[in-house]
Amino acid sequence: MEIQKRPRGRPRVNPEDRIDDILKVAFDIFAEKGFGATTMDAVAQTARISKETLYQLFPNKAVLFNSVLERQINLWSSTEFADLPPRKPSSLRDDLIWLIDLMVRAASNEKMQILTRLAREEAFRFPDLANVVYTMSAQRTVGGLSAIIRQHSEQDGVIARAPEDIAWMIVNVTHGWLEARALGRVSSAEIDTKSWIARTIDVFIASRSVW
Repeated sequence: MEIQKRPRGRPRVNPEDRIDDILKVAFDIFAEKGFGATTMDAVAQTARISKETLYQLFPNKAVLFNSVLERQINLWSSTEFADLPPRKPSSLRDDLIWLIDLMVRAASNEKMQILTRLAREEAFRFPDLANVVYTMSAQRTVGGLSAIIRQHSEQDGVIARAPEDIAWMIVNVTHGWLEARALGRVSSAEIDTKSWIARTIDVFIASRSVW
C-alpha cells in the first residue's frame, strides 16, 4: 500500500476558520485590557499571525472590534434561534413581546455584557464605541419589529406610517431600561422583566392610531 506523503509547508487553513480564530483571540484581549489598551501587535502575536496579515484582514482596531461584536451577535442569534420552536401567527402584542424578550435575553448574554460594559467604561475616550455597540446590536431587532408592524398593519388594516421609527422607539426605551438595570438604578426585585416588557408594549399599542 502506497503511503501518501504530506505536502510540504504549513497545512492549509480555511480562511473563515482563521478569521474566526483571530476574532476569538481579539475578544479575549479586548475583554481583559479594554479597547484603549488593546494593540494590533498584541492580537497578531497572540493569534500567531503577522501584523501584515492582520492589517490586511482588519485595517484598524475599530474595524477589528466591530468584527468581534458582529461575531458575538451572530453566535448568539444562531444558537438562540436554533432552539426556538417554529412561530405560529399571533397577535401584534404577542409578536412584539416575543421579539423584545429576545432582545433582553441577548443583552443578558455574558459576552455581550462584556462588550457593552467595555464600551460604556471607555465612552469618554472613545465616544463612537458605545454607539457602534448599540447600533449593531439593535439593528436586527429594529428590522424584526418593523416587519412585524408592517405585517399586522396589512392584516388589521391599521395604517403604520413609519414602522421603523416606531421600532426604534421601542428599542430605545428597552435599551434605556437595560442600561438603568445594569447601573443598578432598577432593582430586579422591583419589577419582573417579562411584566415590564408586556407593560411597555401595551403602552405603545395603546398609541397605535398615531403610528
